[in-house]
Amino acid sequence: RERSFGKASRAIRLPEAVDANAAQAKHVDGVLQLTLPKLVKVSAKQITIQ
Repeated sequence: RERSFGKASRAIRLPEAVDANAAQAKHVDGVLQLTLPKLVKVSAKQITIQ
């Protein structure tokens, strides 16, 4: 049962890594909306050694 007042916390496991710096949260009319963009993976880059 959800609380209607006071402090609350919840931990949610996510299936993908997220970019914490770009995460956003809104609380409007009793609804919490989270925007958690996926973390962009940096691919390896091949370089020529001289």
